[in-house]
Amino acid sequence: MSERSWRQRAIEVLTSLPITRDTDPEESKRILFDAYPFGAREMTPYKTWCEEKRRIYWWLYKHNQKPLPKWLGGEG
Repeated sequence: MSERSWRQRAIEVLTSLPITRDTDPEESKRILFDAYPFGAREMTPYKTWCEEKRRIYWWLYKHNQKPLPKWLGGEG
């Protein structure tokens, strides 16, 4: 059995959160902040969490405004 990566674990947590496009953006930020599962907010786990959190937030609220930056996996 292989270990899950920080990214895989972050995605599992983020996709299980009760956030939709109808959720208030400030409430979404609070939910995302409170859901952090890795203990101390430092180094690789936190960096990975922030990257995935930005992707989720972008898809919920920003995708109609501008393209996803290249460093987040977009084409823009």
